[in-house]
Amino acid sequence: MHINRYITNISLILKTGGFTFMKGYIGTYTTNRSQGIYSFEWDGNTLMQPELFYPCQDPKYLAAFQGGILAVTKIEGKGVLVYLDAKGNLVSQLVYEESPSCFVSVIKDRIYTTNYHTGVVSCLAIKDNQLYLKHQICIQDKAGAHHIMEVNGYLWVPCLMLDQIVILNFNLDKIETIDLEKGTGPRHAVLVEDYYYICGELSNFLYAIDVYSKKVVAKEELMVSKKGTKGTAAIAYDDGKIYVSTRFSDVISVVTIQKSHMHLEQVVSSMGIHPRDFVLGKNSLVVVHKEDDELVCLERNSKGYLTKRISHQKVPEGVCVIWEEKE
Repeated sequence: MHINRYITNISLILKTGGFTFMKGYIGTYTTNRSQGIYSFEWDGNTLMQPELFYPCQDPKYLAAFQGGILAVTKIEGKGVLVYLDAKGNLVSQLVYEESPSCFVSVIKDRIYTTNYHTGVVSCLAIKDNQLYLKHQICIQDKAGAHHIMEVNGYLWVPCLMLDQIVILNFNLDKIETIDLEKGTGPRHAVLVEDYYYICGELSNFLYAIDVYSKKVVAKEELMVSKKGTKGTAAIAYDDGKIYVSTRFSDVISVVTIQKSHMHLEQVVSSMGIHPRDFVLGKNSLVVVHKEDDELVCLERNSKGYLTKRISHQKVPEGVCVIWEEKE
């Protein structure tokens, strides 16, 4: 079973007296309150006050990498990738795009970014602690390329504005596409066994795609009590359940999955305004909110349902949250 980034980066180590602290990082928009990337600690119950980790412009997305983090950001409007060590020191920085990407991921020994506005997918690498660009492809201008993941030896790229998933090889050659129904707006996805589950930002549906047939085999509407709602943002999987945030309605939906079968089990308040991203912890879910600056920890019970807010702090304009990488 493939376990996505929300679980992979979690390493809860029991010591005498309880859990060790976990460290997390938060990417932000720097429109008027934020100064860049923030870090925070969590003891399994209480969130500690986030602190400025690295000042930069619009670090929209982060990824754990070699004990530090990668961030897509910008300098004078240009797209930049930065590599920081665990103390927030700049290891390497590369200006490589006309505008900043919206997503970054580490796949095997390469770094991939996707640019929502230009439709450019980039492959980067690092040698002697220096980032460099290997390949780029433009899927289509304004394609809405929002995410990238390896599926069966290929790279699947959801393109929100095209209602397609574009499949590339590792040389970034276009192989084929998967067409989704008009108005889907595919955004982020998780891979569980032989199924690729993707949320439609514009349709507010969760879709299950068989990775061999490359066909949509099921879909489940989220928030059925609020017809016409849009804005699904983040998605994560753990132990038979998929969690999806909907930022324009300030909720998190919980869907039980079993292969192609999906069932909406729960829709709860995220306890903030504009829940842009979240990560899963042991018996918890930590979510960042862009509009009211709330960093919230929600309790997950033994059945995977969200029950109550157990801790919260303030962090400005949060749009991405990850856990630090553990050995």
